[in-house]
Amino acid sequence: MLRPRATTLTVLASDLAALFLSFMLAYLVRIQFPPYTSLYQNFQLLPLLLLFVPIYAAFSLYPGFLLAGPEKLKLLSIASTLGVLFLCGMFFMDQKGMLFSRFILLFFWIMTLITVPFFRYCLKKICGRLSWWGYPAILFGKSEFVEKVAGQLQAAPWIGYKSIGILTLDEEARPENGFESSALDGDKRKAVRQLMAFKQKYNPVTAIVVMEGLKAGRLQCVTKLVKANLLHIIMLPEERFSITVSTSPAMFCSHVAISMRQKLLSPYRLHIKRCIDLLVITAASLPALLLFLLICAAIALDSRGGVLYRHKRIGQGGKEIKIWKFRTMCKNADDLLEDYLRKNPALKEEWSDAQKLKHDPRITRVGHILRKTSMDELPQIINVLAGEMSLVGPRPIVEQEIKKYGEAFETYIRVKPGITGIWQTSGRNGVTYADRVSMDEHYVANWSVWMDIYTLIRTIPEVIKGSGAY
Repeated sequence: MLRPRATTLTVLASDLAALFLSFMLAYLVRIQFPPYTSLYQNFQLLPLLLLFVPIYAAFSLYPGFLLAGPEKLKLLSIASTLGVLFLCGMFFMDQKGMLFSRFILLFFWIMTLITVPFFRYCLKKICGRLSWWGYPAILFGKSEFVEKVAGQLQAAPWIGYKSIGILTLDEEARPENGFESSALDGDKRKAVRQLMAFKQKYNPVTAIVVMEGLKAGRLQCVTKLVKANLLHIIMLPEERFSITVSTSPAMFCSHVAISMRQKLLSPYRLHIKRCIDLLVITAASLPALLLFLLICAAIALDSRGGVLYRHKRIGQGGKEIKIWKFRTMCKNADDLLEDYLRKNPALKEEWSDAQKLKHDPRITRVGHILRKTSMDELPQIINVLAGEMSLVGPRPIVEQEIKKYGEAFETYIRVKPGITGIWQTSGRNGVTYADRVSMDEHYVANWSVWMDIYTLIRTIPEVIKGSGAY
């Protein structure tokens, strides 16, 4: 039995635990330096951490399931910052405010920006498969498409919504996957009764309308039905539909309009993106240099040949750039590949499709590790410093891949290619090339500072797991 309130309270408890941990870490760091501060005095701040809960709630972060990763990170960061500023304001108004450590408040703020999103991420992964976790949802749509969405919800329970029923919008009701099903056509009263039964058993209930294959009249019918009976509605457009421009609602004269903006065509935003690149590289320069030297030594000891090499790729504006990479192949790599494909003609299609082989005979022992962890891309920091690449963006492609991008190639060349991107944090070689192109279009159209920060954070666990990389 799903328990939405218990789910929300668990998220709330996770936030309080993260805030408490942030405070404890701030205090433990502070007492390492004189003058020493009173434990009792500073612990009087703990009850005030409850003030963060209504602030998070005001930003619709309970439970915040449908928020995209970058947007959720943005709202959590803003809400945490406002919470700390509120505490500072209270202390300023209170004559006892000077008794509290300002360093603890500063470090506490920095830690909340890390621990609160991290705790939520762990909670989602741990509790996602529990029977009581999540919010109930009823799926509406044509059976062939709605059952596919139901299967996707089952396979990814951490999304936060679990299907409790299906109301099909075609004449044949084909209940599958263990879900109850009812036909809407010709018997609207029956559909309403079924909907009310779901609503009585589960509350609150969310409607998920799968628009794929629906005609305008039927879509209008189901929209009216759910609007009249349910509070929350999610509309899923056709899979081939993608928003390639950042949009927002607007008013034009007396008409409702959609305002569109290409953010990465703004010179102002491009300067911000460049500053982020340089700040991150500067902050990580020492560990990156040590890792760079360690990898160089490992490559030199493992096989003969140069440690680095350069490869031609297509950069911003369609210009040719040469990207730096660690060498992961043996010296006679081209001859080995030609011989291997001749002996294994079935693999020619795999090579032609992705320009990669899952079991490539050219890869050295150290090369396998570097590719699995994506560490072979580390030298591209040089390209970032040279202004040819960015830390986040579409992966640089070779000339043979231009035809695979099709019309989307014009979108690709608008921005600098990146060391990491949405593709790298969403399965990499485990997704189709068409999906990769779609992800690149989405990135260019919907770029934000928070999307870059979120992608960089997501890259760390993906590098550790090595999922989809070879």
